[in-house]
Order: sequence, then C-alpha cells, then structure tokens
Amino acid sequence: MRASEEQKQERDRLTWSAWGANLTLEQFCRRERVLRAHPWAVHGMNTWLWVDESGAVLSSCESFACTSVFRGLWARSYAIASVFTEEKLRGQGHASRMMDALVLEIRRHDPLAHAVVLYSDVGKALYERSGFLGLPAWDVELDPCEGDVMEGVDELLPELVPELPPPPAEEPFVIWPDRHQMDWHRARERFYGDVLGRARSLSCGARVGRSQIYWTADFKQEQLLVLLVTEPEWKALERLLVAARRMAHRLRLTRVLLWEDASLAPFLAGLSGARRRPRHGALPMILPLQEGLRPEEWRLRSRALWV
Repeated sequence: MRASEEQKQERDRLTWSAWGANLTLEQFCRRERVLRAHPWAVHGMNTWLWVDESGAVLSSCESFACTSVFRGLWARSYAIASVFTEEKLRGQGHASRMMDALVLEIRRHDPLAHAVVLYSDVGKALYERSGFLGLPAWDVELDPCEGDVMEGVDELLPELVPELPPPPAEEPFVIWPDRHQMDWHRARERFYGDVLGRARSLSCGARVGRSQIYWTADFKQEQLLVLLVTEPEWKALERLLVAARRMAHRLRLTRVLLWEDASLAPFLAGLSGARRRPRHGALPMILPLQEGLRPEEWRLRSRALWV
C-alpha cells in the first residue's frame, strides 16, 4: 500500500538511526521532506508499506520512476530505494514479500516498463530471492588537487543543471537521467551545505568540447561525486577530472568518487593517480520486465541513477 504523509513522517523518525548520520532527528526529517518535495520526486516517487492484517507496518521502501530506452523505445524503469524493516521484524521474509508485491504492482500499473533496478547495501542474496541479478561494480577514486577549476575547461556549467544531451544511440538499454533527476542530487548538496555550514559548488560541472562532467558535493561522506559524464573523449575527460579534483579541494573534500561504467572504462584504465576498487555498497541489481532485455545490456550505470 502507498504511505500517507503521516506514515511517511513516521517512517522518517524510525529510519533516522540507520540513515541520518551527521544529522539530528529534526534535521533528518526535514531532509526527507525537502527531497520528497523536489519536483522530480513529486512526479515520480512513491513510498510503499508492507502491512499485516491489522495494518501494522512490517517493511517499507520507496520507488522512483526513471526515463529509459530499450531498442529505441522510450518508456520508464523504476528504481527501488530505502528498503527498511525494523530490527525486531527482520529474518521473517517481510522485505522479500514486499519486493515481490511491488514488482507485480509495477507490472500491473505500467506494462511498458522496461526494468526495476536497485542499489543494494546489504549484499545480493536478499534481492536475488525476488529475481534481481547483481552486476559488477567498480569505484574509481582520485585525490583533490590545488588549482583554478576554470583552467583547462571551456566553461563551468551553471548551478542549475541544464538540459542533458541524449544517451548514446548504440546502447541497447539505457536508464538516462533528466535535468530534474540530476538536480535532486544537487538538492542534497544544498541541504547539507546549509545545515552543516559548508561552502557549496556554484557549478554543477564543466565542459570541454562536447564532453561534459556533472558533479555534486557529498558532505555526508566528504567526497565530490561524479554524477555523469556525457560524450567522453580521452583528453577531454582528463581535463574534466582535473577540474573535479580542483573543485573537491576548493570545497575541502577528501576525494573524488566516480562510478566506472562501460562508457568510461576504456579511458580510466591508464588514468594517472586513479585508484580502481570493487564496490562494496550500492551494488547495482536489475530485474528486466520486457522480453528480450538481458541484464548485461544495462552497461551505463552512472552515480546519477542512484536513489
């Protein structure tokens, strides 16, 4: 069942201890209200409850509608997030049954939907029981460095994310963020910057030629997140990542974090100073809904898609 506003706020209070690091209870609840009020969430987010016969909540999660294209046909895919079961109710299969029911609801409500995806922080086994398949995931880390962010790039992109270029036409299946989804990430930066009294990046990224990089500051983990790189080219990407490292230094962050995907891997292999590591959290998992969609065809898995 869909949660009422009162039920959403009740779940916020319950999940604060799990997800509210660096925030007071009041600040965490305010963060959740701010993110739910963002235009991208208003038009595409739902909070779901799994309840027993008496109406008591056994588990909860969120879903986000994302734009995707499969073999040239545009539709939606759905990202699942914030799966939560109280400690005293764990180990009884509530989350698995909720996931099964939610997938059925998505199929019923949107028969043209391409896939359901999620980013697991608890390993793969829980979601494999509901038919999801985990995919390889690698992080690339870079150290901040001093210097003028503008030097070496053609321009810095404005704080509010502009319209994005289209996804690569050669990819059979792509989940592609729009400017509102990208700004949802930036809204987190704005919130934490205000609450923690941190200087924010007044730019959402940079451009060199046709290549563009989009970033956001993650003050919770003290890192600059590369959300997306479009139309990467070797020399351009090198200069864009230098700009990201300089922005991280300006904001007093400890690292730049990039999620490797098929479009970036060829360029990152020989990148000086880059540390490539297997990812242990936010593991990408997919459940295809359309016949013929193979999990391995989801090759572009940028940080912009995380929810």
